Amino acid sequence: MMASKLAFVVIAMSLGACHSEIQANQDSYPATGDDAATGTGTSESHQGRLELHTTSDQAAADTDNLTMKFGTIKIHVADQTAQDALGGEWVVMTDDAGTFSIIEKQPHDYLLVAGDVPAVTYDAVDVEILATTYVNGDGQVYDVSPPEELSSDLRIDTVFCVGPDKTTVLDSNLQAQLGSNSPSDWFFNIDATVDDHGSCPR
Repeated sequence: MMASKLAFVVIAMSLGACHSEIQANQDSYPATGDDAATGTGTSESHQGRLELHTTSDQAAADTDNLTMKFGTIKIHVADQTAQDALGGEWVVMTDDAGTFSIIEKQPHDYLLVAGDVPAVTYDAVDVEILATTYVNGDGQVYDVSPPEELSSDLRIDTVFCVGPDKTTVLDSNLQAQLGSNSPSDWFFNIDATVDDHGSCPR
């Protein structure tokens, strides 16, 4: 199991198209020669399945829930040679992941996204936050979303491999600490514990 720092980053929307992207769930992908993912580098299949799961954190006594609406979820191809072969460094798994509880009274496991992706090594997961809502223990609702002119991404730096014709499962636990400087000034820090179940061949 790997503990990864989940960075809360505010990025101007105009910078969102700086990195080349390809889409998940294509019929096929070109060979990349990424032996770290395939184990042998000789498989005729160049794609595998990836499932991203998360488990919500236990709410404190003064908190009912914290929910986030996620937009784009993408994964970063680690190797430059593989990026060149695929024609992109990010694989977009979805543009509309949905709304999930990050903190709640009764924690649950959630499937964020699943799909077929190139069978290569990856080193990051990037999740776009569209909206965030906090409900305290008294039922008061607070919109703690980023400003409309900005986009916010959660980036998890973690190495994992998707092998050909195999399913890789990433399980994460998001632990959030929410605070406030004033009724209109909220902040939170999030840590993530990620388990890739030994996806990379040794």
